[in-house]
Amino acid sequence: MRRSVTRICAWSIGLFVLLLVPATASAIDEFTAPGNPTGITAGPDGALWFTEETDNKIGRMTTGGVVTNEIPIPTPTSLPAEITVGPDSKLWFTEFGADKIGRVDDLTTTVDFTIPGLSDQPDGIVTAAGALWFTEFGSNQIGRIDISGTVTDEYSTGAGPGDIVVGPDGGLWFTESTGNSIRRFDPVTRVMSPPIPVPGAGSDPSGITSSGGALWFTESGSSEIGRVTTSGTITEFGPTGLDPSSIATGPDGALWFTESMGNQVGRITPTGVITNQFALAAGSEPSDIAAGPDSALWFTEKLANKVGRIAIAPPFVPPLVTPPVTVAKSTCKVPKLKGSTAKQARKKLKRAHCKFRLRGKGRVTRSKPRAGVRTTKRVEVTLKKKRRTAKRAVMRRLITVKGGLQQ
Repeated sequence: MRRSVTRICAWSIGLFVLLLVPATASAIDEFTAPGNPTGITAGPDGALWFTEETDNKIGRMTTGGVVTNEIPIPTPTSLPAEITVGPDSKLWFTEFGADKIGRVDDLTTTVDFTIPGLSDQPDGIVTAAGALWFTEFGSNQIGRIDISGTVTDEYSTGAGPGDIVVGPDGGLWFTESTGNSIRRFDPVTRVMSPPIPVPGAGSDPSGITSSGGALWFTESGSSEIGRVTTSGTITEFGPTGLDPSSIATGPDGALWFTESMGNQVGRITPTGVITNQFALAAGSEPSDIAAGPDSALWFTEKLANKVGRIAIAPPFVPPLVTPPVTVAKSTCKVPKLKGSTAKQARKKLKRAHCKFRLRGKGRVTRSKPRAGVRTTKRVEVTLKKKRRTAKRAVMRRLITVKGGLQQ
């Protein structure tokens, strides 16, 4: 498979080209939504459904912005993440902290199903070939669960599978954040294709969507938007604002994405020109984004406890080009890391949206700043292997000497 890479700076396209590419006139509405809303999707009932990470619930919101239901999840502190509509027209969601897949049975009840193994950390979820398919960030797998709640199959992937989507070719395409790659899996033949490397170390591919016969994805680490064809050719556009995370195809044919640390929602055309970046309040941390049932874009604001809506009007002629706005740095709250492995520490820090650097091997002995502190600076994490005790070392020497005397 031939794979090539082209890097394009959208801001260098120039005034003339930008004026030829219509932007979308939009207005943002924000509605209160409890529990640190994270994942969001349009439901089969014409409402928006979202996960509440800290309240451990699934929420339902009308297109008028009214929260009508908050449905508890049976397992405590399950950390619900992504949510989608299943082949049975019910809402299914991943429980990152409980190693389970959940289902909304009605407006008052949810049920969840355990994934085999430990520390699977399910993340992305999508419907394909009559079942639900989900990524397992912790165990580096993708799994299949049928509508009865039985996990029937699991397949090994590269490192850190995250968001997942059905591609224009019918395959399952997903990001591998720590593996720095994009990968395809065929849900019919069950064949896993080789990884497609994303250029640049630490690009950290995150969200992914299908549009225009290709796959579009965010690069959280390098602040770019990537496009990969079904033949494996990657093109990159940007830079965007800080930490582009989720991405969705809008009803206007453009790609819309959240910038979690930049506190913005951006729009990029199918030709790779970033036409709009809509600012939100500092520290709001926009997370997931999805097309709604009302021809608008809906997104969660995790730390602001809000759900936002962007109404899309007919295209208009944009004003003069202005340079990118410098966004103030947002803070992260350093999670508890002591005793964690490198993989566990990396995941905790990424979910807290902290910039970080790991030093050493083994398990975490300390972090600077310490756990619980909010900071805009990079978190320095020290790992050390457990040293052999002096007593064990003496015993090993005595056994060696004794063996030599016996000879």
